[in-house]
Amino acid sequence: SSYHLGTQARSVVPLGVGGFAMVATEFSGGERQEWIAKLEAAGYNAARLLGGAPEAVRADRFVAAAAVRLHGDSLRELPAELRDDRELVPEAVSQYGRALRFASEALRSDRQVALAAVESTGQALRYVSEALRADQELVLAAIRQDASHLQHAAPSLRGDSATVLAAATVDGRALEHASEELRKDREFVLSVVKVGGRSLEFASEALREDREVVLEALDQEGIALRFAAEALRDDKELVLRAVGQNGSALRFASVPLRADPEVVYIALKQSAAAIQFVLGDLCKDPAVFQAANFNNVARSCVVDQMKARQWKASQQSP
Repeated sequence: SSYHLGTQARSVVPLGVGGFAMVATEFSGGERQEWIAKLEAAGYNAARLLGGAPEAVRADRFVAAAAVRLHGDSLRELPAELRDDRELVPEAVSQYGRALRFASEALRSDRQVALAAVESTGQALRYVSEALRADQELVLAAIRQDASHLQHAAPSLRGDSATVLAAATVDGRALEHASEELRKDREFVLSVVKVGGRSLEFASEALREDREVVLEALDQEGIALRFAAEALRDDKELVLRAVGQNGSALRFASVPLRADPEVVYIALKQSAAAIQFVLGDLCKDPAVFQAANFNNVARSCVVDQMKARQWKASQQSP
């Protein structure tokens, strides 16, 4: 609400903690409308325009409301009392979740405000109060958008199997942000690699040496061979599973297996692109190119490239 005192307009600004504050402005109602029109014309750049406005303009609740409605980031340009406003702040964070970083400490600790921010932008989880980072609903709302936001959750939730599994279902790499205990938990890691093979990268070293765990990961994403222990990358059965799922996993097989006819054939049948990872004389074998569905021109080109790489390697040898 507002009223007029002489030629000046005064805005009544709720503080959100009881009582109201009177914020005097130094411009008329007409000037206020001019500023609102300028902000509307600026659109996405409203926050920048507001940042260069006189203090009296930024302290006007009606101008502030127009600004945050256009772009929630405008909250950063408002005075402290308006960044504690229980109407303006929810408006801002619902439109632009990361604006929560500019809200008062009290509102960053308000569950409703925090949830609105996180549902708008999962990254806002990093700006909620420490206590709310342990709120599972808030954390799940964030990781449904991007599993990497698990890193901003409280340690208690990064050690919670249900929460981490939910994140890993979105992106297996979320296991990186799980507690050390979960990354060493064999049964838990088995459940995670079944939904995202690349999560093998963040399993404990012992589990990356575990044949069953690695097999489960390879069945989901053959390229996870990259994260298996060295000894398992020389295991022909595992490598066949990997290249059968993704031919380019041949790149991470041991040197002998990259020259193994059976492994190479399976890899090329799955993906012709695996030809670049073939080693030894197999690169000259017509059957290899037939498996890769290369025509004569492409074959000649690739053989020349391979010969050039082999010559370069020989020149670099002592």
